[in-house]
Amino acid sequence: MPSSSGRGTPMGPIGREMTRRDRILRRLDAIMELPAFVVCAGAGSGKTLAVASWCRDRDDFDLAWQNVGSLSPGPASFWSELVATIADAVGEGPTLDNLSPVLAMNAPELVAERLKRWAASRTRPLVVVLDDFHAITDLALLEDLQRLISSAPPSLHFVMISRHDPPWPLHRMRLEGSIADLRGAELAFTSAEAEELFALVGLGIDAEDVADLVLRTGGWAAGLRLAALHLRLAANRDDALKSISGRSEYIADYLMREVYDELPESWRSFLTKISIVDRISADLARALGASAEAGALLEQLARSHTFVHEIGREPGWYRLHPLLLDFLRSRVTDRPQSQELHRLAARWFDDQGRPWTALLHALDASDHEFAGELIGRHVVTWSVLRPPRELERVLSALTPSELRSDVGLVIGLAAARAMAGRLDDVGELLAQAHSLVDLDTGRRRARYEFLLDVIDVGTARWRGDLVRLAGGLEQVPVDAATLSQLGLEDWPTMQALVINNTGAAQLWLGDLTAARDRLEQIARRDPGDSLELPVLNARAHLAYLEWTEGNLSEAAELASSVIERFAEAGLSDAVQAACAHLAMAGVALDRNQTALADSWLDTAEAALHEPHVQLAAIVLRARTLQAQGQGYEGGRIVRDTLADLGDSGLPTRLREQAEETAARLTAGVDASPSVSDHTTRHHLLEKIRNTAETGDLDAMEGALDLAAPHDFRLPFLQDDSLRGVLLRRVETGTAHPEFASELLSDIARVSSDSRKGQLRGHSQLTQTEATVLRYLATPMSTAEIAKALFVSVNTVKTHQRAIHQKFGVTTRRDAVAMARSNDLL
Repeated sequence: MPSSSGRGTPMGPIGREMTRRDRILRRLDAIMELPAFVVCAGAGSGKTLAVASWCRDRDDFDLAWQNVGSLSPGPASFWSELVATIADAVGEGPTLDNLSPVLAMNAPELVAERLKRWAASRTRPLVVVLDDFHAITDLALLEDLQRLISSAPPSLHFVMISRHDPPWPLHRMRLEGSIADLRGAELAFTSAEAEELFALVGLGIDAEDVADLVLRTGGWAAGLRLAALHLRLAANRDDALKSISGRSEYIADYLMREVYDELPESWRSFLTKISIVDRISADLARALGASAEAGALLEQLARSHTFVHEIGREPGWYRLHPLLLDFLRSRVTDRPQSQELHRLAARWFDDQGRPWTALLHALDASDHEFAGELIGRHVVTWSVLRPPRELERVLSALTPSELRSDVGLVIGLAAARAMAGRLDDVGELLAQAHSLVDLDTGRRRARYEFLLDVIDVGTARWRGDLVRLAGGLEQVPVDAATLSQLGLEDWPTMQALVINNTGAAQLWLGDLTAARDRLEQIARRDPGDSLELPVLNARAHLAYLEWTEGNLSEAAELASSVIERFAEAGLSDAVQAACAHLAMAGVALDRNQTALADSWLDTAEAALHEPHVQLAAIVLRARTLQAQGQGYEGGRIVRDTLADLGDSGLPTRLREQAEETAARLTAGVDASPSVSDHTTRHHLLEKIRNTAETGDLDAMEGALDLAAPHDFRLPFLQDDSLRGVLLRRVETGTAHPEFASELLSDIARVSSDSRKGQLRGHSQLTQTEATVLRYLATPMSTAEIAKALFVSVNTVKTHQRAIHQKFGVTTRRDAVAMARSNDLL
């Protein structure tokens, strides 16, 4: 602690509980390098505590701390008190050489020059802190201080703690190196500092909750300290955390006394009026009824640090501190006036090309007709280029009667829910919209009928009716002229939506060439920072297609980028992300990472809303079980899923493929996805089959050439006979020695586990079925078996059918062969 008599020194703040903020202390170290340092920020920002903390940490200067706000106005009182404070601080009694408080009171114009000469005679630095510096309004005194700072000796340093900038040419003084400053933005608490603050007062709060609180308070020191007090006294801390705002008792009281009541009435009225918007500009303020001087007033409020801040990256735009915004909004009692302001804001934002903000204000104004009109023009954008749950959230807040007040509102809610794959009440909403649209005419009616048709076609995707989806999309016009004529403003997004969904339908229907063409057409688009669901959906489907064709590296890269983008947007469970998760699961399975494949499939479950994707996920799960030695169980879950899906719109092709997979899994044979020719997977499987049949080392090398770049392992692990060929290939030399050696280890481990797993699956035979199976392996007829077992022929046939079903076979011969291959006989 620097030497100080304590006169005027803030011993109270220094003794309070407070965190040590090293980054602030390092900034304040510049005090010792310059004649002056300004700490300028609004009320409660922690200015005084920060400087007091810095002073406490230093012992290399004398400290004179003067609270200017407690002095009588005018130069005489200021200089007299300051001289006395400095004299006490340096231990020179009541005077400084020939400078005394009495002289300062009688001849204040002489003090600055004499103080400078006295300080120049000293070697020990003196820091003079002038707290509440904004209380000085005497221009002559301010000019004297500026001159003193400009010519101060190296041992004299002034610190001005103020809510407003001094009326000095600060830009020039900074350039000259005579002054530096610390502002409110820097004084704001970080999440880490806030955690320390709460811990210091005995509040253990989760880091996530602290970060949210810092966001809501803007890191404002007083807000955080008052929040801590609120939490310490709260009976339910979780509820108290959620309720902290500018309306909270302690915070509201502080804002009222320290901020709001200190402002002129005209400023209070202006702030209350503009508080209906989150951000304000001069043009917007005038649109809300402010005077022509709104721009100058905003500048003045920002300079005065009255919780109004200019947005650095958007000159001319300002924001109110979030707590002040809450406080001001809580004081609005004239509901009709507030609605009128929101109505004006809605029109202004729409004119400025910001329809989403316009929609929010239209809803706040209860202007449902205008809100419906906005949705009708922009619903494609709002359900496709941003998370559809946002549109659903704002419309779900309406009462049923408010929702029915305009057909555009109903269509908006139906579109948002349909785009998210939640169809529970979409049919009811569409029916409601159709009844309302009959009341419209002209262009508006045509636009709504078009949107209803598109939503209806789109729901076919979530029902798995891909034939209907593909056929319906062919009828949707996507040319700019038609869409513009309907008043739809984002026709490129509508085009992307139609092309993407057509490609997705073609993928599942088996038209892979056409699917790739359409999906790549959309996937190549650069959405920038926006969340463009058709682009991400196209990339997710492409990743799945790449996996099915055996291009594991490409699939993993594409799928991981899609998953990362959805995670950044907080939409990991978006239905459009499902295929990316399945692609990652498929890649993991083909790389013999079965635990990872299971993990990806678990992650995918929340996004599985489409029957065809659900079936694909179950097939992947079943194949993973097979790789873990539980092929029989895999076949069972596929059959159960097909039964659960019933007569949904699933394409016949997908259903037949799944049935074939179930049979192959139950039979314990390879259930790899069927693929077209000229794909990596097809060529790899062909070479592996050739190797297994001929033992050709060149064929094995060709297989390794295809598999090694992708770390593609699973096909090598499904035939024990490959082990010897692979071993000889390694011994004679291969271009992929490391990959081949790892494969040998995998084959040795997996082949044994797989056989044991198959036996576990087949061992689900009952004791009677196992007995019947042994007789089936003999030349005895069904009647002879029945006689030997003392049962009826029908009983033997019943057990035989059960064995066939469990083995996934249809004949007695195949059942016996399966039993022999698995050492059950």
